[in-house]
Amino acid sequence: MRRERGFDNWKSCRWAIPAAVLITIVAGAVSAQAPSAPKPTQWWNDPVIVKEIELTAPQRSKMDAAYHDYDQRLADSRGRADLRNEFFDALEAGDWERGRSVFETWKEQAALPLQAMGDLKLAIMPILSDEQRNKLLSAYPRIIKRQWRPAVRWSGANPSPGAAKPSKGMKESKGAKGAKGAKGAKGTGAESEQ
Repeated sequence: MRRERGFDNWKSCRWAIPAAVLITIVAGAVSAQAPSAPKPTQWWNDPVIVKEIELTAPQRSKMDAAYHDYDQRLADSRGRADLRNEFFDALEAGDWERGRSVFETWKEQAALPLQAMGDLKLAIMPILSDEQRNKLLSAYPRIIKRQWRPAVRWSGANPSPGAAKPSKGMKESKGAKGAKGAKGAKGTGAESEQ
């Protein structure tokens, strides 16, 4: 009887292994076909923005060169955490002269990222024509105030005011609700930070 029972269990499970193999193969095929995640890029290389403001390849090349210089300056200013430790070590040792000297260097290094960011924006914005700049600022009013680090999507984060739709969890404005509906429409995303 035990043999029959074992045989019955085997009969009911004999499809489990081939089914698991089939599921693994199908899952592998589906994941192989899934598109890879887009690489982070600068706003001037975002295809939607490029099309919207009609950026040319030479303009984008100049912008990429300016960003490369900016990125290099930031890399040169990184790794200065040792100045902080050296400053505090000098204070603990009572070496005021060395403390002042290290602090002056530390202040200069701390200002480099701000200087580099200002130089980057002053290098890139004049590359745009007045019309391009107006289109950019009309569609993405906060783009100048944001950090210009690479992002996966610049264009989708701040849609044009006419194309704004409430995000999930945000109440849509309903005509029958009157003033309450108007309040709900206030944060539709058109004025959200880019």
